[in-house]
Amino acid sequence: MVSKKDKDAENGLQVIAILGIVWTIGILYWSRNGDIAGIELNQLSLFCCNSVNVLLTLIFFASWRYTARENRVKDYLDEHFTSHDSVSLKQLIDQFKLSHAAAYKAQGVWIIESKTKGVYDPKTGIFARDLVEPVPSEIIDIESDEVPDEPPSFCPECGEKLTMDADNKEPWCENCKKHI
Repeated sequence: MVSKKDKDAENGLQVIAILGIVWTIGILYWSRNGDIAGIELNQLSLFCCNSVNVLLTLIFFASWRYTARENRVKDYLDEHFTSHDSVSLKQLIDQFKLSHAAAYKAQGVWIIESKTKGVYDPKTGIFARDLVEPVPSEIIDIESDEVPDEPPSFCPECGEKLTMDADNKEPWCENCKKHI
């Protein structure tokens, strides 16, 4: 999953882009007849202010869309590597309609941020992660003389407390209706 920092960046850029669009439309509306709230500005200053507003809005909007796409690629790679051991640049290009350079950069950023160890083949564009060795569980070595010869106190199947059968002197489970 995408980190909280990346998601917050995407959301912040979205808010700024939307506010920029509203601001630009407002400035264009109020400057349509040449004066903004009684301040009579000349045409050159209005053109300059409107141009700067439009450029800033486009920059914020493009940054938001770029960050959103980058976060989608990171999510895809996280999900993809749960069941696969490799991913190719062609796969990213086809899936997200990226250029070769953008796919290479997105894959590289994900590898660094996720700290995934692996090998990248520049000829094929395939990144194959190193196989993760499972941590061997600790083997408990019990000596045969350490195991008590007493019958179990609880039923291994249902977990109910066992009672001793008077006839056979064997543990009896009332719930399973059988000798253990």
